[in-house]
Amino acid sequence: MTERWHANRAGLFNFWYYDEEAFEFSGGKLLLRGSNGSGKSVTMQSLIPVLLDGRKSPDRLDPFGSRARRMED
Repeated sequence: MTERWHANRAGLFNFWYYDEEAFEFSGGKLLLRGSNGSGKSVTMQSLIPVLLDGRKSPDRLDPFGSRARRMED
């Protein structure tokens, strides 16, 4: 079987509820836990498009359709 690419770490800086946060993956998997409204879904809905195709346009990052959020290198 061919070796597959696995994410090992992702970081957010000044995004949504996160001032500065690093997420460590284990074997390409990430578990996010928290209370309702803590930002789990928004984090994943914003992170997945970047991981899949690298597009960082505001309309792709905000799950609510706003162009108010931006992601920079």
